[in-house]
Amino acid sequence: MDDWLTVILAGGKGQRMESSVPKVMHTVCGKEIIRHVVDNVSDLHTGSIIVVVSPDHISQINEIIDKDCTFVTQNSPLGTAHALLQVKDNLTKDKKHILLLYGDNPVDDRNLIDAVMKRHLDMDSDITLLSKVLDNPKGYGRIIKNDSGEIVEVIEQRNLSVSQETIKEVNGGIYCFRVDWLKNNLEKVSQSEITNEFYLTDLVSIAYEQGGRIANYSDSSSIEIMGINNKLELSIAEKVIQKRILDNLMIEGITIKDPNTTYIDSDVEVGKDSIVLPNTHIYGKSVFGERSTIGPNSIIRDTKAGDDCKIINSHIENSELKNEVSIGPFSHIRPNCVLHSNVYIGNYVETKNSDIGENTKIGHFGYIGDSKIGMNVNIGAGTITCNYDGKDKHTTTIKDGSFIGSDTMLIAPVNIGQNVVTGAGSVINSDIPDNSKAIGVPARIINNKGTQI
Repeated sequence: MDDWLTVILAGGKGQRMESSVPKVMHTVCGKEIIRHVVDNVSDLHTGSIIVVVSPDHISQINEIIDKDCTFVTQNSPLGTAHALLQVKDNLTKDKKHILLLYGDNPVDDRNLIDAVMKRHLDMDSDITLLSKVLDNPKGYGRIIKNDSGEIVEVIEQRNLSVSQETIKEVNGGIYCFRVDWLKNNLEKVSQSEITNEFYLTDLVSIAYEQGGRIANYSDSSSIEIMGINNKLELSIAEKVIQKRILDNLMIEGITIKDPNTTYIDSDVEVGKDSIVLPNTHIYGKSVFGERSTIGPNSIIRDTKAGDDCKIINSHIENSELKNEVSIGPFSHIRPNCVLHSNVYIGNYVETKNSDIGENTKIGHFGYIGDSKIGMNVNIGAGTITCNYDGKDKHTTTIKDGSFIGSDTMLIAPVNIGQNVVTGAGSVINSDIPDNSKAIGVPARIINNKGTQI
């Protein structure tokens, strides 16, 4: 579809949002509104993408768009037709059709956009627009037809007559234009005497008066949100897209026990045969492998997990779990942790900025921070890595095969060798060599072999 050009209008002020954040930068299911729109058309391979933005917001929007887009500024907010006029120089000879979308509508998915484009080509139209019949059309521009059923014009809500207000077919905000027709007619749009703006919908009446070909694709879905102008509409869009995310995951083979209490962001990936239990929220770019059980009552943010993991009643942030890791209930894995295969984190454990080796167990009531822990280590209940001296953070290292007794205090910086055993209640304030035992406050080192203190 190299002969298509996609234009996304994202230059509006969004004053009704009552926010200092640009409207299209608000998030829906963890992804900025404008990024939803760009991602939808990118997946359709609709040729080049141009985003029309305010010069005040171009740096913010450019920073979060990870697709190949061209940004064009609309220096004065003079309406949608004026915004489209800013890309006239990009209407090169190799472009035959334009797909135009509003940057504040994340709800229109790629299937709907694709259907409008196909309708445009099938009807060989000058203009094709999305239409929708709403039970409550208030606030939307109405599609006006003549007695023959031909589209005559689109009239905005503020300009409707009393009889026209009863019309329920509305403009859905997706347009396709034939480029050569648009180039000849875009500058014919006149400025509104009421708002001093130039409206894209005026192109419909211009085409009708010329005897041009106008088509529409009617969306029969039950979704009634077609753009976000305030926080209420933002919440409605959130519900629509959240349902779509959960439905798709379940179709792909993931069990979600209670969709009504489950929240999963747009960029999350979950492997097949995984189970998500009630009251679980998964945010950001989290990834789970296959056959994992997540929840109930868990919050996971920007975390990568392997296969066969179990997370129960716990909170995990910006960390990595290898295969067969078990966490919880009631544990907190803070940022920058790596839990290797078959690590077990039990009840009421907090970890932070730590690397925990294979088959290591931290069963209950402990704090592990700024630590490097080897394989096959057992951390007893109540163990604390005392990593902060009031000024700086320090590292604790525990090598393979060591057994840390209950209520051991590890005063960092400290290194515990291989196969070390510490007695319950010990305070370790110096390094312990391999194959040693340490007991007491402060701990004494005992070099005899064996596993008993």
